[in-house]
Amino acid sequence: MYNKNHKALLYHRMMVGKFLRIPPEEKEKYRAEFNRIRDDYEMQHLGSFEKIYPTDDPVKAKLYDDLLKFQKKVFDDSYAYNSKKINRNNSLT
Repeated sequence: MYNKNHKALLYHRMMVGKFLRIPPEEKEKYRAEFNRIRDDYEMQHLGSFEKIYPTDDPVKAKLYDDLLKFQKKVFDDSYAYNSKKINRNNSLT
């Protein structure tokens, strides 16, 4: 269903030049279906690897979530610093 609707939306955009607005409930349904398809594919193609995230263990899940939150904060701080630096350099010239 996801692929069929996705192709239809892309076809509409190609013909009309605009995206169709999808209601949030339907968008969430598509996202859940896409996540299920992706997870099934990943589980079938793991090979000799082990999937570590997302995990069913609540202790590990909290550890990974905290790590991702910290990583996002570091990235955002770095990006904000670089943006300010670039803006400052542009205003000097």
